[in-house]
Amino acid sequence: IYQAEVRRLFRNKLNMPRVGSNIVRRKKIEEKLRLLPEYKFAFLSAPAGYGKTTAVVDYLTRADIKHAWLSIDEADNDPVRFWKYLTASLSGCLDEVGIARLSIDEELVSSNVTVDLLIDALENIPESFVLILDDCHLIENETILRSIEYFVRYLPRNAGLIMMSRKEPENMLSLLRARGTAISLGARDIAFDYEETAEFFAQKGFHLTEDEIRTLARYTEGWAAGLVAASFSIRENEDISDAVSALSGKDKNIAVILEKDVFARWPQEVRDFLIQTSFLDRLSGPLCAAVTGNVHSAELLKQLCESNSFVAALDSENHFFRYHHLFREYLLRFLEQEDEETRRGLYGKAGAWCLQNGEITRAVNFLLMAGEFEAAYPQILNYRAKTRRDNNYSLFKKWVESIPERLYADDPTIYVSCSWVSSMENQPQTAQEWSDKARTCFERIKSGLAEAQRDALEAQVLFADLNVAIREMDAERVFKNFGAISKLNLSEPVALGDLNWNEPSLLKTAYGFSGRLSLVERYLSIIDSLPKLVGNFAAYAAVIVAEFYYERNRLTELADILVKNMGSITEMQLPGIIVPTFILLAKSKRARGDIAGAFHDIEEARKLLADKSGSVWSYHLDIFTAALYLSIGDLDRAAGYLGAGRIGLYDTLSAIREFEYIVYARYLMRSGRPDDALILLGRLTDFARKENQLGSQIELLCLEAVCHAMKDDKKSAVPVLEQALALGMEEGYVRIFVDEGEPMAALLTKYVHTSRGRKGKYLVYARSLLRSTGEYVSRLKRTGEKARSGKPPSGLASLLTDREIEVLRLLAQKKSNQEIADQLFFSLSAVKQCNTRIYDKLGVKNRLEAIEKASELGLTE
Repeated sequence: IYQAEVRRLFRNKLNMPRVGSNIVRRKKIEEKLRLLPEYKFAFLSAPAGYGKTTAVVDYLTRADIKHAWLSIDEADNDPVRFWKYLTASLSGCLDEVGIARLSIDEELVSSNVTVDLLIDALENIPESFVLILDDCHLIENETILRSIEYFVRYLPRNAGLIMMSRKEPENMLSLLRARGTAISLGARDIAFDYEETAEFFAQKGFHLTEDEIRTLARYTEGWAAGLVAASFSIRENEDISDAVSALSGKDKNIAVILEKDVFARWPQEVRDFLIQTSFLDRLSGPLCAAVTGNVHSAELLKQLCESNSFVAALDSENHFFRYHHLFREYLLRFLEQEDEETRRGLYGKAGAWCLQNGEITRAVNFLLMAGEFEAAYPQILNYRAKTRRDNNYSLFKKWVESIPERLYADDPTIYVSCSWVSSMENQPQTAQEWSDKARTCFERIKSGLAEAQRDALEAQVLFADLNVAIREMDAERVFKNFGAISKLNLSEPVALGDLNWNEPSLLKTAYGFSGRLSLVERYLSIIDSLPKLVGNFAAYAAVIVAEFYYERNRLTELADILVKNMGSITEMQLPGIIVPTFILLAKSKRARGDIAGAFHDIEEARKLLADKSGSVWSYHLDIFTAALYLSIGDLDRAAGYLGAGRIGLYDTLSAIREFEYIVYARYLMRSGRPDDALILLGRLTDFARKENQLGSQIELLCLEAVCHAMKDDKKSAVPVLEQALALGMEEGYVRIFVDEGEPMAALLTKYVHTSRGRKGKYLVYARSLLRSTGEYVSRLKRTGEKARSGKPPSGLASLLTDREIEVLRLLAQKKSNQEIADQLFFSLSAVKQCNTRIYDKLGVKNRLEAIEKASELGLTE
């Protein structure tokens, strides 16, 4: 029952509201909305009660348009919540489960990664659809507003967007309208005209004269809710003419209309019901009965819905309703006048009902409003386990901050959890405060604990402080805490969560000390003892050390440590370690000249992320795939994986997209646009300095130096190269220079040659880098010659795996997908995925083109 109830509640938010069959057809609005396929975007803005929603619903129903709907409320000002609801709405409309699985957290939303992933997913869907966002004025969060702007700017070709709001936009949406690139409907366009007003009253059964209609039109100014209110007054009056005349002389204030023409006409019992339930965002018979004590609540809601427009049904079964926003605001004024004890009693009843019916989040919110903290606290504790699965840590911390500290004063794990969340939210000072409280709490209660429990709790407290120290790059404190934890007698490892939410390189995270190799090197002293302390999560440190080995060009040691830890890495099934590991494996293959092997490793990573297609992790794999294509000179496919059309030189930079923009800078360089590349590289370098990302700074300086050299600007190239050498030599970086290949070899050759005869500060280091870079370039050349000899197949064919070649040969034999699946013991979906990879690698669009390309390459013999 609970699951069905939750599903219904979820659908109510994502379902288009119902409207009666006997409504006025808004032909002028309909005519404009028919232009949506041409304009893609429509914005309707008018005060509450003008009938925006009803008009759009009627248009969609009459036109039978495939649509996804999202009704926005105040709670949706959380970026994660907003985009989860929006993607769920689209997923339900398009029957695409993958859309609902997109990676969503605040950092991904603020950097527009989530929106990019959504756009990519939508562009692969052949059918057209319209997304409707209702009550957009309730969104005030700047992150959400910016992400919506980005979505509007790059709307997929098959998508339309309708946004409805009570106020005019003050951002890019307004600019779009000013340029005539959007359909714009304001209050004047939406207001009822004379003909529509006449039709409205005719449908109500009132026979009015032309003068009476004009009087009502002037009185209401085309306000639909005003027309409804006026109809109540007319219905109660035997003389229509007198009723109209009386209306025309009244104050047109909204509250007055609602008071005298709506609210006052109901009996006291109904008025009490309306006030007592006004704080509920969604109404149902059982919930309202629990709050008001009225056992006939379900019937009353249905009657109210059928008799006027101020209570709307949210589902076809009449289980759920909501008040018109304007009317709800009006009712809440009365509720606020009640004494605090009465209000808290209502909130508490709502919380208790939601708790009993499994609506935990609503229950906790209502219980907190009621001040029933003792009842809310156990639910908050239960919710903590869920946050580890859903990454919704912030809500847990917000709830803890809303309850008296006395409730958790003897539980160090609450302080530890809040410290961890603050740390992840990049609030080190707040994280330290929570960590200090965890220590104080532990010291106070530890004497009453058994040894095993004491050591387990102390380990958590130490890890909280260690986590803060890592983010402050206080290495001494980090390893001091590690030492203290290792001395504890732990019966089982400390449970941790995914230590990496979004970063494709663990070396760039706080746990990799943002690329300080000299600090990472200290992990070598504790790497063997970590499994005892944190179990499989020790593999995170192992991958960081492997990345350290890569940058020091110690590829054999890299392979050894990954082989040793690969079981733990794959067993955890956490993308935050799988993706960095396989990108690192691909890098090491490329370093050995095995480009086909590098592509193969990325494909293996995709298989492990099969249930996370369209996530931030598949996005990172796409970006690295683009980098691999750039390394073999395939600009077209690199641009495709990058989504280069949506990247601009002056986009707002963010840490999560740094990798993407670095690859884009390489794309600009290879596309013969060095000046544009230099602009972007300059911005990225400044950003990397602010973010204190050392490895990124060195890489960007290397690229900038190479870019100047491409322009034959030695005067600018050498000083920039020296900056990179200064930073790189201090930390012992090698591969970050070597991976630039031939352009870097040429630049280093010139640098060493011009420095000959004088004691250059970085000359020995530069010579060492030149030797390593020369060996890498020679290796790549040998690989190219081997490929051209036909063993293995040259060019594009070298990217295909043996199994993909086998599938391609069966395609050439005109086997159906099902026949191929049966012959190779594949699932049908696996064959389709394999076909997609083959088409992508060969640069073709369909089976016929793939067979032709395979024939050219001699793969079908």
